[in-house]
Amino acid sequence: IESLLRQDHDIIVGGDFNESFQDRHSGILHVATSNNLVDPFTQRFPHLSEFGTHACGRRRIDIVLVTPRLLHSIKLIGYAPFDYSTPSDHRPLIIEFHTASLFGNTSIDVLMPNNRDVKSNDKASVQKFIDIMFEEVTKREGV
Repeated sequence: IESLLRQDHDIIVGGDFNESFQDRHSGILHVATSNNLVDPFTQRFPHLSEFGTHACGRRRIDIVLVTPRLLHSIKLIGYAPFDYSTPSDHRPLIIEFHTASLFGNTSIDVLMPNNRDVKSNDKASVQKFIDIMFEEVTKREGV
């Protein structure tokens, strides 16, 4: 990361780090602060209380960090429910970028519409998505 930053590259790094920023001696916090990387989720939702991104956890251990110049290119960011697109014990972090501001005028379609899990013209998949999201939201109301 340091080498790429010295070459004036922007950075997007994410993963299951098995620790949160609040952990004592957090390695991911050290990576973020020593390289001036920011957590765009926290930037977008600064007052949201801590929650678990692993099925057995209460901390956000699945994190994406970016260089500050990329913040304006993030259109949407959020965590989907468990098992959103594939069976997993982690909640997926979904980021939608403004491709024009991120890459210039070139648009890259990473996932072709026929391969997406939720299609707006498929009433059953849309209803499933709404039901899962509603269930997640109502679970969190009492938290």
